[in-house]
Amino acid sequence: QVDPNTGVAMYESDDIIKYLADTYGDGTVPIMLSLGLFTTITAGLAMIWRVWKGSSYTVSKLPPQPIEIWAYEV
Repeated sequence: QVDPNTGVAMYESDDIIKYLADTYGDGTVPIMLSLGLFTTITAGLAMIWRVWKGSSYTVSKLPPQPIEIWAYEV
């Protein structure tokens, strides 16, 4: 990832989190983001419940009449 404000480029998640904390925060990394591999594993486990979500859809029904949207300018 590249920070457009500074031009710094990084790849590793832990390095990016530390960089963001140092550059845009007070330098302290939240405990839940500083656990390295444990953070990566638990994030992966949390995503298991979302397997295949967003990769399919249900066809919706068309409304009986077109939707008419009213707006005004201030």
